[in-house]
Amino acid sequence: MKSETRWGAAIRIHGLVIVALIAMISSSVHAQVRVINYNIAQLRGNQAALASVLNEMSSDDHAGQAHPVSIMVFQEVTQDTFNALNSMLSPLYTAGTYTNTNEDSYGGAQAVFYRSDVVFEVPSGHDGTFTGAGRRARRWQFRLTGFSDPFVDFYVYSGHLKAGTGESNEEDRLFGAENIKENIEELSGDPHVIVCGDFNFYSNNESAYQAILNYGTDQILDPLGSGSWSGGGNASKHTQSPRVISDDGLASGGMDDRFDFQLHTTNLSGSRGLKMISGSMRAVGNDGNHYNDAINDGNNSYFPGETARSNSLANNLHNASDHIPVMVDYRIPASMTATMFNSGFGTIIAGGELELFVNVKNSCSPAYAGGGSDMAWYLSGEEGIQGVSGSGMLSPGEDEWTPFTIMPTGSGVVSGTLLVNSDDDFVQGSPAEIPITGTVLRHSDASFSAGSDTNFTVVSATLSANSGIQVIEIPVWNNGWDSGQASLDLDAVDGVDAPFQLAGTLENGVTSSPGTIEIEIDTTGLGAGQLSDAMQLLASDENLPGATDQTLSFSLVVTIEDSPVDCEGDIDGSGRTDVQDLLQVLDGFGSTYDIDDLLGVIADWDCGLG
Repeated sequence: MKSETRWGAAIRIHGLVIVALIAMISSSVHAQVRVINYNIAQLRGNQAALASVLNEMSSDDHAGQAHPVSIMVFQEVTQDTFNALNSMLSPLYTAGTYTNTNEDSYGGAQAVFYRSDVVFEVPSGHDGTFTGAGRRARRWQFRLTGFSDPFVDFYVYSGHLKAGTGESNEEDRLFGAENIKENIEELSGDPHVIVCGDFNFYSNNESAYQAILNYGTDQILDPLGSGSWSGGGNASKHTQSPRVISDDGLASGGMDDRFDFQLHTTNLSGSRGLKMISGSMRAVGNDGNHYNDAINDGNNSYFPGETARSNSLANNLHNASDHIPVMVDYRIPASMTATMFNSGFGTIIAGGELELFVNVKNSCSPAYAGGGSDMAWYLSGEEGIQGVSGSGMLSPGEDEWTPFTIMPTGSGVVSGTLLVNSDDDFVQGSPAEIPITGTVLRHSDASFSAGSDTNFTVVSATLSANSGIQVIEIPVWNNGWDSGQASLDLDAVDGVDAPFQLAGTLENGVTSSPGTIEIEIDTTGLGAGQLSDAMQLLASDENLPGATDQTLSFSLVVTIEDSPVDCEGDIDGSGRTDVQDLLQVLDGFGSTYDIDDLLGVIADWDCGLG
C-alpha cells in the first residue's frame, strides 16, 4: 500500500483539532482577544502533537482566565503547509489572506487564522514588506466583530527575520526590522499594531531589536521589557528550542534563546480600551525551569499544581516544532449606554437650575470582568443645556445613577443634548446623546401701570369723615405678559400702619388681568385732614425653578373731609337751603312740587350756610 504523505497526515488529523477546540469553545461571549504566534517549522514535527498544543492554548489559564485563541499567527508556512493548516483548522477558524512570493525555498511565508465570531479581516489592509533573505513580513487588518460604534481596528504583522549569528546576519535582520517599521509608518492615524514572529534576535543589544522598538514616530513596546533575556535567570522568556535532539529536521539546543516575540504599539498598553492585559504574555509551556534543557526534561510546572497537565503540554511542544508559541491576551473596549426616566425637564424660569438624573452603564459584558475594559466617563451639554458636569468610572456591567444640574439658556421651548462622553480607547457608543427639552419662561414684571414698568406710584383718595369703612383698591399688572412669561404672585404688603390695614387676600397667578391690593380705613371718628403711609409690595414669580422676588413701593395719601350737613330743604343738592331751592320749588309748583315742599324749604332756610 502506498505510504501516506506528511500533508495527508496533517489533513487526516484536522478532525482531532476541531473536536477538541469545539469542546473547549462553546460560547462566543467576548471576554478578551487572545493572540498567539508560533513558528511551526513547516509542519515538520508531529501534527498530532501540534493539534494538542493548539487545543491546550485555548484552555491556558497560566496567567489569568482561560479563553479561546482568537488569532493564530504562524511562521514558516509554505503553500503546502498553509493548505494543511486550512484543512486542520476549518471551519472553526478562518484563514486570513495568504500570500507567498516564492518564499517556500526561504523557510516559508506567514499565515494567520482567526475566529470570525471574535474578529474578522479587512482584506484591503493586507500588505507585505521585504525583510531580506528572500523573506517577506505580512500585515493583516482586523476588526472586532460586533464593535462598530466606532469600528475597533488593529493590525497584526508577522515576520521571520534571517537566522544566524555574525555581522552579515545581523545586518539582514536590521534591514527587515526597519522595513517593518517603515510599513507601520505608512498607516494613517494612530494605528493599533501587534508585531510578532520569529525575529531571531540573539540579545537585546542587537541593532535590529533596538530599531524595531525605537525607529520612527510609532514606538513599539516589548511587554517583557527591553532588558537582557539571556541566562538562566531569564529562562521563562525563552522560546527556542524545546528540544535537545534534531530529528525530523527540527533544531535542537534546548531552551536558551528568545527568538519569538509579540510586540505592540504604545496605544495597546494601558488599563482602558483595546489594551494588552498586563502580565498575560507568556511563552506557552515554559515554566522557567528548563534552561538549556528540553522543555519536557523531567517534570514541567507550567500549570501550578497540575504536573500531569504540564508534562503533557511539554511533551507535545517538544514533538510539534523547534519553537514554542508566544501568547498575549488583550481586553475588549468598554461599551457605553445612558438612559433617563424623563428627558423633558418641564417648565422653569430663566436662570433657574434643575437637578436631573442619568443612568450611565458600561455595558461591556465579557465572560469575566478581567477581559473587559473599565470605562471613565464624564458629562457635558450642548445648545440649550451647556455647563453640565459630572464624571465617574465603571467596571464592565456596572451602572450608576448620577445627578447633574442644568441651567437652560434662551426662552420659550428650549432643547439641548446631554452628552455622556468617554475619552478611553474605542469606547462603543460614545458619546451617548440624550435630547433634553423643556420650556423656559421670562420673569414676571410687577408694575403699577398697564403699559410700562412702573415700580413706584402715589395713590390719592378723598373720604368723608364718619363715612364708615372705606376700601381703596390699587391695581398691579404683570407687565408685558404673554404665554412665554411667568405669572406673578402678590405675596405681601409691608409698612401698613394704622389707621390703614390690608384687606382681603392677595392674588397669585396674575397674568393678563391685574391683581388688586385692597387697603382698608375706618373713617369713624376721624377729623378733617390728610393721612399718608409709605408701603411696599412684595411680589415674586410663580413657584418654579428660577423664580425671583420683586419689591415695589407706593405711597397712600388720603384726605379726610368733615361730614356734610343733612339739609332737608336742599332741593338742588348743593348741600345748603337757599334761594335756589325756593326758586326750583316755585318753578315746578303744582306739578313736581307741592305745598309741603314749599313749607319744607321755608322751615329749613339757611341750612348749611353756617
